[in-house]
Amino acid sequence: MIKRKFLAGVLATSIIFSGAIASEKAEENSKCVPLKEFTVEKAKKLLKDYLQGGVKVVGVAKSPIDTLYEVDVEVNGRRFPVYVDCGLNYLVMGRIIDIDKQKDLTKARTEELTKQALEERSKELEKVLGKETVAKLKEALGPRAGDIKIADLSGIKDLDPAGMVIIGDPNAKHTIYVVDDPECPFCAKLDEEIKKVLEKRKDVKFVIILHPLSFHRHAAGITRNIICTEDPKKKAEILEQAFEAVRNRDTKKLSELELKDKCEKKDARLVVSQNYKFAQSAGIRGTPGLIFPKGVVVGGYIPADKIEKILDALVSEEKSAEKK
Repeated sequence: MIKRKFLAGVLATSIIFSGAIASEKAEENSKCVPLKEFTVEKAKKLLKDYLQGGVKVVGVAKSPIDTLYEVDVEVNGRRFPVYVDCGLNYLVMGRIIDIDKQKDLTKARTEELTKQALEERSKELEKVLGKETVAKLKEALGPRAGDIKIADLSGIKDLDPAGMVIIGDPNAKHTIYVVDDPECPFCAKLDEEIKKVLEKRKDVKFVIILHPLSFHRHAAGITRNIICTEDPKKKAEILEQAFEAVRNRDTKKLSELELKDKCEKKDARLVVSQNYKFAQSAGIRGTPGLIFPKGVVVGGYIPADKIEKILDALVSEEKSAEKK
């Protein structure tokens, strides 16, 4: 079993070597486990206590250093290498730098693995969305296209409208759902981009699915206030005031926007619980998370121009049909 020791410091490590430095071959070292015996399954078992939180082992290979093996891992669609000594006693997380070539080999390998993951994900998405659409999404998102998920939108109909806020024309043809926390800084930043999109086009609305995070002090109270407010315009106003307060770092205003008392008309906890479950089913673990037409999920902040490009890529077939 791997010893609970890291070489030269976890995460901040740089392993610097020269191609001219002689070292024994891993296969010739009697203490080394042959690479052919170090399988992906064995790597998973060996590193299970260290690689948690959705981290997956996707490959095992030789590293640039003879006595180290490379273990390729994936986190949220991103791949990168970590290293294990050939005796399977030490986990090394850091960079390998070739002195002679002045090259960061770990960075180069990470780029290679990221490209590989994107190609694999693209093929999966092409089966659902078509090759042309995926190409447009890759153009809009770059490497982030590898993080795209496809959600089943049927669960939205089961959500309580009280836990949602409509931004834009309610009758707009297209809908982008946004899983948001009213105290989330990136959600507040995204809110500014949503405004830019709506200034340019009237064919889309944004439906905010409230998803307060436990570590935000005022989020639950503000969410409760929105849920207990019946007027759609007033709901949108409260959310906008919250985002404005977040942008201004106005904690006093955030506190004022909270509903401290229990909501009599709605079970706010149940509404939020339903929203949580839907977000998880859509593969959204944090905020913000955007769900475009056809169930395309993209996590994190996205600038207005990219939001439009993603939307256009997904509805281009409809536009072509309308022209005909």
